[in-house]
Amino acid sequence: MKKLFALLALISLFALYGCAEEEAAPMPLLAPDINAPDTLVGSYEIDYFSIQDGSNSTILSDNCTQALTSAPIYNGKVNTCDQVLDITSQRIGIQKHWDVYRYVYSVVIQTQLYSDGIINNKNGFKEHAYHHLIFPIQESYFPDKFGVDAISKATDRGLTSYFIERPYGNFENSNSYVNYVGIEDGKLVIVLKTNDNQKTYIFKLNKLSNDSGNYVYLLNVEGPQGGLRADSIIKNSLMVTNFDNGTLSSYFNEEFAIFE
Repeated sequence: MKKLFALLALISLFALYGCAEEEAAPMPLLAPDINAPDTLVGSYEIDYFSIQDGSNSTILSDNCTQALTSAPIYNGKVNTCDQVLDITSQRIGIQKHWDVYRYVYSVVIQTQLYSDGIINNKNGFKEHAYHHLIFPIQESYFPDKFGVDAISKATDRGLTSYFIERPYGNFENSNSYVNYVGIEDGKLVIVLKTNDNQKTYIFKLNKLSNDSGNYVYLLNVEGPQGGLRADSIIKNSLMVTNFDNGTLSSYFNEEFAIFE
C-alpha cells in the first residue's frame, strides 16, 4: 500500500511539473490582422520608412529606391531622397486601453536616425534626427475608416523643439492624422499625413513580440466626447546620446544636455 501511495505521489508530481511546463510556454506570436485589432498589440521594429515633404520634393528614407518609386510628385517637381545610413535605435509599441465607452489602440514610435542629410542639415533634415510620435486610434476605425475625418492624431512630440519634425501635436493643436493602417506582405503599415497634406510619414513594421512595452497612457480630456489624447512614459527619454559621427554627437550633446 505504501508503495502504491508513493507511486501515486510520484505520478502527481510529474503531472504538476508537466502543467507548470505547459503554463510557462510562451504565447506564439500573433500576426497583425486589421480585422482583429487585438493582434496589433505588441512591439515592432521598422522594416521600411519614408518621410516626404511635398513642399520641397524631398524624402528621408532607409530605402531611397523604394521611396522614390512609390512617392507622389508634387507641383511637377522630381523628388530627391536622403538615404538614412542607420536607424540608431527605435522603440515601437501598440497597446490597448479602455476609454470610458470604447477601446483605444495607442501607438508610440520613437526613433533616432543618422544620415548625411541630417549631419549636414540638408533641406532641414537635422530636425529629423529624433522622432517621437504618439497617436491613439479608436477601435471603430478598423479596418477601413481612416482618413482626414478620423480624430486619431499624433498627440505629442516629446523632448524639445530640436530635432523633431512634424507630425506633432498638443492639447491645443493636432496637425496630423492617421491616413491609413493596413497589412502588406505580413507587415503592419501605418501612414500619417499632416493636415496640409504636405508631409507624409510611412512606416512598415515587423512585429517582434506580443508585449507592447506599456509606453503609452491615455489622458483625461474634458468634454462630452472625451477626446483622444495620449502621452508616453518614454517621452523626454533618449535611447542613445552619442552617435558615431562627431558632428551629430555634438548636436545631441548640446541640445539634449538638459536631459543627461
